[in-house]
Amino acid sequence: MCLVLVGVMQVLGVIGKKVDESEENTSYFDKKKERKERKIKKKVEAEAVKDADKAERLATKEIAKAAGMAKKKALKLQEAAAKKAEEEKKIAEAPKEEKKPKKKKKKKKDKSAVETQAVPDTQVDLETQADSEGWVDIPNKREAHAAKKALNGNSGPRITIEMLIHPRHFGTITGPSRSLLTKFMDDFDVEVTIPRKGSSEEKIKLFGCETKIDIVKNCINELIEKGYSKSLYSNLSDVSIRINSFSRLIGPSGAYIRAIQTGTNTRINLPGKDSSDDTVTIVGDNRDVQQAIAAIDQLMDDGYSELTHPGWIKAELPFPSSMLGVLKGTGGKTIKKIQEETNTRIVVPDARDHDAGGILSVQLMGLPDGIQAAMQTITAMQTDYMVREIPFPTKLIYVLKGSKGSTIKALQSDYSCHIDVKDHVWDPSLNVIVISGYSKELASVEQELNDMVQRHSQWRIDFPAERMGVLFGKGGAGIRQLQLDTSTRINVTEHEWDDLVKDVVVMGPIDGVQQASAAIESMAKRPERQPREPRQQQQQPQPQQPAPEQPVDTQPAAE
Repeated sequence: MCLVLVGVMQVLGVIGKKVDESEENTSYFDKKKERKERKIKKKVEAEAVKDADKAERLATKEIAKAAGMAKKKALKLQEAAAKKAEEEKKIAEAPKEEKKPKKKKKKKKDKSAVETQAVPDTQVDLETQADSEGWVDIPNKREAHAAKKALNGNSGPRITIEMLIHPRHFGTITGPSRSLLTKFMDDFDVEVTIPRKGSSEEKIKLFGCETKIDIVKNCINELIEKGYSKSLYSNLSDVSIRINSFSRLIGPSGAYIRAIQTGTNTRINLPGKDSSDDTVTIVGDNRDVQQAIAAIDQLMDDGYSELTHPGWIKAELPFPSSMLGVLKGTGGKTIKKIQEETNTRIVVPDARDHDAGGILSVQLMGLPDGIQAAMQTITAMQTDYMVREIPFPTKLIYVLKGSKGSTIKALQSDYSCHIDVKDHVWDPSLNVIVISGYSKELASVEQELNDMVQRHSQWRIDFPAERMGVLFGKGGAGIRQLQLDTSTRINVTEHEWDDLVKDVVVMGPIDGVQQASAAIESMAKRPERQPREPRQQQQQPQPQQPAPEQPVDTQPAAE
């Protein structure tokens, strides 16, 4: 029993120790949690204090700002009142002779007096409101604008109407930087609302007095129809003038018309693409419109103006009418080259309106340096230009001309000259080549002609008349193909005395003539007939003889 009691006591002691330990652990965690909560609470309180300080500072700052603005406004009102008081004094001290204008000014004086009486009240209200609360109620722009228009007599029932407008005209109604919308509001107290860009809506809204809305509607219709409206600007004028050449007015990529519009602060309205109208309308101030008209007239007459071609001048140069073709060149190539190199514009009169041996006046327009260079080039033409005659074999004229005149055209284009073919005076085997051009180029052309003569030869062949079909081929295809293959020319004529042969003349390059002559000579020879081989006699088949019968052994076999 004693042992059992001792064991029970030990167990109870262990249990008691564990209970004490658990109580200690729970108290530790509770204390730790309390400390954490206290820290959080202190942090929150500190932040609240900071926010309160910040809000107080901002409030004081805004109050000070509002008070400053109110004081500035009050000072302005005081200054305005002082000025009006001075004006009233001047009106009162004016001489009695001016009675009529004095009566008119009395009304203004009454209005100003009312305003001056209202100024101190508003000043006191603003000061007391700023001192008491620190805030001032400032009306927005729309309310201030409405109050201003009400004083001017534009008050009345305000309505909203809608207009059906295509979206492509929205930009015209809005104006640059919404300037027209602002002008509608300032001048007519009408608010125009345009749908947003990209919207499918085709209606605009107008809000204002009915009478003013009608005026704005007329303005909008004029803007859509003409691109401008006289009702918006009192000094606006539009003048229509006729144009000889729209391409000259517009210029490359519209450069000329833009320069005139920018330089004169005007707008030039062109007719539609499919229109047959030859007039343009210039819109702007009266002086600006007259300046634009002067620039357009100069551009139409001279091809340039001070606005489109700054620094350009005009000059004239005498030139013989007989050499106008030389100045122009083939297809105008020479004069175009001079204009491109000197950056000038050259106007050549029509030679048919003047005598063949007369002197014409060539007009040059451009910068001074370019005109001087063009004059030097044109003057040099009169001294360096020459005409030379060269004999040339008649049989080789086809070589000089080439296929459809391609060779002679290429020579004229490459050497800037003119080549003419004439008959010789007494020798039918020759022609005369007349070359007109500059001395430097004539030597090169003459060398080209000599090379043609040296590179080409002629060969004559007597061809049997009975073999002409072999030479020509079916429908002349054979002789044409031979000329193409050898780059030659083949002529067939009658023989002088022999009717059995024809004269075949081959002309062209030496190698081609040799090749064609060899082919023609081979065609002229009749091919040799080869002897026929004798037919082989067919051997008649011999009758087959029957095979000999073998002797039958009749003897009995040996037993």
